[in-house]
Amino acid sequence: MLAYTEPFVEVGRIIGFHGYKGEVKVEISGDFIPKSTKMELLFVGFSPASVPFFISNKKQLHDNLWIIQFKNISNEKDAVTLVGKALLLPKSQVKANKAVDENEFELKGYAVIDKKLGKLGTAINITDGVQQLFVVQSPDGSEILIPVVEEFILGINPKTKTIQCSIPEGLLGL
Repeated sequence: MLAYTEPFVEVGRIIGFHGYKGEVKVEISGDFIPKSTKMELLFVGFSPASVPFFISNKKQLHDNLWIIQFKNISNEKDAVTLVGKALLLPKSQVKANKAVDENEFELKGYAVIDKKLGKLGTAINITDGVQQLFVVQSPDGSEILIPVVEEFILGINPKTKTIQCSIPEGLLGL
């Protein structure tokens, strides 16, 4: 029996199944990533416990997208039960995700300026999820959520530390 006394850290999610043989699509994302791509097992987050799944085969499709075949998962029906679950590793087996550090957090503190409304406030965070959102603190202290989509974000200028945007009318009132 596997027993880990150290805390687990989320390294990604199972985002879908692939084919009919039980393979799953895995997106590695978040603040931490595995130290090695030679991992032999991943833990899948089931409430209230994390269950170890041994890897029989894996292939990398893109930087953060993998197809993984777990031992004992051999059909679509079993694979579907894993979709949406968090992938976890013991803290000693992960490292900081530099892509997150370098891209997301460098925008913290940037002035967010709408082309019609002017300065909306200061970017204080970027949420993770299905739809990424800039969290902007307005001058009055309230938070404004702006979807990170190409149509709304006109440009980011590191020299002036500004994010230029064009927010559709009515979006700020939601």
